[in-house]
Amino acid sequence: MTLFTLIEIQLITTSDLYLLILIFLPGITLGGAQWLCLYQLKGAYLWIIASAFGIPIVLLGMFWSIVLIHFASYSYAGNNYLFPVVVILRGLFTSLFTIPMGITQWVFLRRHHKNAGLWIPATCAGYFLGLSSFFAASPALLMESLGVFLGVLVITLVIIPAGITGLLLISFKPKVAKEATKTA
Repeated sequence: MTLFTLIEIQLITTSDLYLLILIFLPGITLGGAQWLCLYQLKGAYLWIIASAFGIPIVLLGMFWSIVLIHFASYSYAGNNYLFPVVVILRGLFTSLFTIPMGITQWVFLRRHHKNAGLWIPATCAGYFLGLSSFFAASPALLMESLGVFLGVLVITLVIIPAGITGLLLISFKPKVAKEATKTA
């Protein structure tokens, strides 16, 4: 049964397709941008696949961190001094959900880079900074338009983590290049 057949018999509606695109697009975008540093390595396309399936796990963590920490902090709703604590807790909780994506990408990287073990902490740090920024700004953003809200979400969910991990990727030296210089 093909995707088009499923659409015809309406097991998958148009809104479901949009939802699937929204869930996987950030991972494809992030993985594609990082792939630009890795394209010369064998099997580099696997990087995009690992990223595409890793981001939905991050989104799931983001959802649960909002729900759980909202209810945990509900009794303190009037206390503004707890807002930074809630932001940090949400960022930490969500960054834990980036570990599976970091591991799937590390499996690829470890064959090509000797310092690949730094990848998982860098991924968690990038998402912690990006998502903490989003959680800090989200109350004000909710009063703006949906476009501004989603734009900031893309920046914090894709660009900040990609920037931090991208710097790490650029700093890596492939094992192959080192071996080539030793034999020359």
